[in-house]
Amino acid sequence: MNGYLRVKTPYFLASVVLTFWTFNSLSAKDKHHFLKKVTTTEQKFNSSAPLSYQSEEVRNSTSSRTVISNKELKKTGNLNIENALQNVPGIQIRDATGTGVLPKISVRGFGGGGNGHSNTGMILVNGIPIYGAPYSNIELAIFPVTFQSVDRIDVIKGGTSVQYGPNTFGGVVNIITKEIPKEWENQAAERITFWGRSSTGNFVDPEEKGKPLAQTLGNQMLFNTYGRTAGMLGKYIGISAQGNWINGQGFRQNSPTKVQNYLLDAIYKINATNTFKAYYQYYQYNSYHPGTLSAQDYAYNRFINERPDNQDGGRAKRFGIVYQNYFGDPDRKVGGDFKFTYFTHDMSRDFGFSNQYQSVYMSSQNKILPFKGKGEISAKNPNCGLYSYSDTNSPCWQFFDNIRRFVVNAFEPKLN
Repeated sequence: MNGYLRVKTPYFLASVVLTFWTFNSLSAKDKHHFLKKVTTTEQKFNSSAPLSYQSEEVRNSTSSRTVISNKELKKTGNLNIENALQNVPGIQIRDATGTGVLPKISVRGFGGGGNGHSNTGMILVNGIPIYGAPYSNIELAIFPVTFQSVDRIDVIKGGTSVQYGPNTFGGVVNIITKEIPKEWENQAAERITFWGRSSTGNFVDPEEKGKPLAQTLGNQMLFNTYGRTAGMLGKYIGISAQGNWINGQGFRQNSPTKVQNYLLDAIYKINATNTFKAYYQYYQYNSYHPGTLSAQDYAYNRFINERPDNQDGGRAKRFGIVYQNYFGDPDRKVGGDFKFTYFTHDMSRDFGFSNQYQSVYMSSQNKILPFKGKGEISAKNPNCGLYSYSDTNSPCWQFFDNIRRFVVNAFEPKLN
C-alpha cells in the first residue's frame, strides 16, 4: 500500500494543482465588466437641402456635413463649381482645363481617377442622380451643371444610404439649382475671365509676341453669359427659365471651350400638403484637353499644349417629375413626407485622343523626330521612334474615339 502511494503521489499533486488552476480560470471568466453609458439619438431627415451650415439639420447632423451657401458662392470669387468644392475639407478636385466642364471629384480618397471616373459615391442635382448609369456604372461621363445656375451645394461625407440609396459609400454631393421665387425675378450676368500666360503676368504669350493685341487677348479670354426669368404665376403655379453660355479659351494654349446649358422648371402647388415639380434640361459642351506636362515642359512654359488633339464633348437631355406629400401633425412631431420621383435622361459623350501619350515630346528642346521605320507601318511598329507619335504627318500617328451613350428611365419612392 505504501509503495502504491509513493508511486501515485506526484500524479495526485499534479491533479490538485491542475484542479486549483482550473477553478481560478473559471472564477476569472466569471468577472463582470460594466461598459460606460451608451446613448443612441435619432436624426431627422429633411426632404430639402439645408440653406447654409448654420441650419439646424447641419448643426445636429451625426455625419460630417458641409453646406456651401449662396452667399459663399457669390463672395468667395469662385470661377466654377470645382473651385467651390475644393474649399470643402475632404474633397479633392482635379481639373485639367480650368473651365470646369468635366471635373474629377474625390471624396476622402474615393474616386477621381481620371476623366469620367468621379466615382466618389453619389453626385446629385436637386436630389436626382446625374451619373450616366446611377445604379450600375457610377462614373461621371458628363457633368451637366454650370456655376451660375447653382444656388447652393450640400456635401455629406461618409455613407448615407438610408436617405440617398446605394452607391453612397464615399459621400453625397447634392447640387441645388436656383429655386422658383415667390415674386417674379429677371437676372442677367456676364463674367469674363482673363488668363495671364506669361511669366511676368502679362497677357502676351511668349509664342504670340508680335501678333495684334486683340488677337492675343482673344485667345486668353473666357466668356460666361447667364440669363434667368422666374416667378410664381398666381398662388399655385410657378415657372423658371435659365440659360448659361460659356465660350472662349481655358488657361492653357489651344484649349477652346463651348458650353450651352438650358433649364426649365415648373411647380404646381395643389394645396399646403401636396406639390408637383417638373424640370427639363438640355446641356451640350465641347472642350479640348491640353493634358499633363513633363517637368521640363512645365519649367519651359506651363501654359503649353502638348496634346492638341485631345478633346471631348457630350450632350445631356434630362426630364423629371417629383410628387411630394406631407402628412401628419408637425406641431406634435408626428408625421413625415412621401416623395415619388420619376426621371429620365439621355446622355452621350465622346472622348477623342491621339496616341501622343506614347511619346515624350520636349518643347523646350524643339525635338520632333521623323518616321524612320521599315516594313509595315503601324503605331505598334517599334521602328516608329519615340517622337513620331507627336507628328500628325507621321504614319504612326493615330486618333481614337471613345463614344458612349446612357439612356435611363427610373423612379424612386422615398418615405421620411
